[in-house]
Amino acid sequence: MNPIIRPDRLKILTALLIAVLIFLLGVGSATAGLIKFPALNFSGFLPAISKNSNLETSTSSDALIVFSSTATRDGNAGGRAGMNDVCVSQDTSSHFCSLPEIETAMMYRGVRFQSPFLKAWVDNPTLGTVIRHQVTGTAENSVWEHNICDGWTSNNGTIEGVWINDQARGVSIETFGGTPFYSAFCSQINHVACCK
Repeated sequence: MNPIIRPDRLKILTALLIAVLIFLLGVGSATAGLIKFPALNFSGFLPAISKNSNLETSTSSDALIVFSSTATRDGNAGGRAGMNDVCVSQDTSSHFCSLPEIETAMMYRGVRFQSPFLKAWVDNPTLGTVIRHQVTGTAENSVWEHNICDGWTSNNGTIEGVWINDQARGVSIETFGGTPFYSAFCSQINHVACCK
């Protein structure tokens, strides 16, 4: 009896050779097209990287999709319900976007702005008691209704609104007494930012 090849080692070696042979036959069959595999989706494989590497072009399946409506409005759309109706009339699974919604999605699930994205109104409600002036610390009550175009009921050229710029490069908002001064006024006509 040869001491190098023992029966227990021979069984292990045989099992390994059979496994390698099955693997190679499977790879060869798949390469030759004899075995069909469904398309594989690795989007969730590295969630931390795929969701945050490039937020505006995220391919994550749960990324927030943001598009600009075909219809345009000034700041008087009959309230937030009117702005929401613009989105729903174009895509029943969508709604009027808010900045906090988009920014939260950027941090946690990714955002995909559809192209082309044209300058579009976006909501920016501030809920609860907030600090408006960080320098003085003066607290203000909720500005949910009056903060943006009087709750989307005014097209007054002296009242401020908020929009997302073309190609989603950033946000324009008139800052209260601050600089730089952006002319984001409710009298202008823009598309509406819709999310789904």
